[in-house]
Amino acid sequence: IGIALALQNNSTITYIALGNNEITDEGAKSIALMLEVNHSLKELYLDNNLICGRGARAIANSLKINKTLLKLELRANDMHSIGHICLAEALATNKSLMYCGISTCKDDPNSSIYIISY
Repeated sequence: IGIALALQNNSTITYIALGNNEITDEGAKSIALMLEVNHSLKELYLDNNLICGRGARAIANSLKINKTLLKLELRANDMHSIGHICLAEALATNKSLMYCGISTCKDDPNSSIYIISY
């Protein structure tokens, strides 16, 4: 995804909304790589895309490195349990993220319990 490459070294954009763009796991992986090196982005909206477990895992791993993102919106994606669990584990170490929206994502009750336990 070209926008992820463009944002890697961008130091002025603090907010980007990419909802409803049919971003898949491959696009989410590109966004995750951007999050590892971008130090200006504060809010990222990825709602209503096609991000599944692998894409959520990549984003979660990037949150272990990124310390500047404050708000991440992932609602209405197909992350399932694995995506929720990976995000919960990342949030245990990332102390800068203030909001992570995952409502209306496909999951099972156990993944919600896992997130709450963190």
